[in-house]
Amino acid sequence: MSRGEALWYLQGIDLALADAGKRLLAARAQVGETPALQEARQSVSDGEERLRQLRTEVRSAELELSSLDAKITEVGGRLYGGRVTNPKELASLQQDLHLLKHKQGELEDGVLQTMTEIEEQEVALASQRQTLQAVEADWNASQKTLAAAIGELEAQFRALSAQRTAALNGVSAEDFGAYDEIRRRKGGQAVARLQGDHCESCHVEVPPAKKQRVRAQAELVLCDACGRILYAG
Repeated sequence: MSRGEALWYLQGIDLALADAGKRLLAARAQVGETPALQEARQSVSDGEERLRQLRTEVRSAELELSSLDAKITEVGGRLYGGRVTNPKELASLQQDLHLLKHKQGELEDGVLQTMTEIEEQEVALASQRQTLQAVEADWNASQKTLAAAIGELEAQFRALSAQRTAALNGVSAEDFGAYDEIRRRKGGQAVARLQGDHCESCHVEVPPAKKQRVRAQAELVLCDACGRILYAG
């Protein structure tokens, strides 16, 4: 294998490695929870919290109603028990009983309204849980596919790395130094094939004398226009 051919072969491996590396990084970046999954989980969490709040409101109102019932019984007993005869005191008890029953009615209405909200929230939460279940199923499937793809890319990357190590055995330190320096300046492409009379990369015509040197393959010859190593493939 000529010096130019060895570098051409090495370049092919390096380009494939760069591509595999980019695809591997992109695949790894997709590992983890997606915004859709996080949103679905948050919706369920918010729905569960709202349901807890509503149930707490009902329990609190029921405790207050129980206390009111006791007060209503007490005031009613004093009002109608016959032991209180003072008209002014009776009027005060009547007023207290009226206020207590009014508050009782408001609380009962509030409990009924909250119970309706609980029923509606339970329906909404069931729907949110179904959505989460579907999103999780899709996510699990996609993560499984992604894991398989990452495994394949990692295997490909390892194989290419081994090929590169083997290819470097056929390249002198001097030639690799020239190749690596040009590759860094030229976006990863240091070697260009000679196609007919032109450089394949920049399409500039190569002088006849230089073409002969390229085809002789005794040295590394650079394109006058783009500075890449010419290879008569």
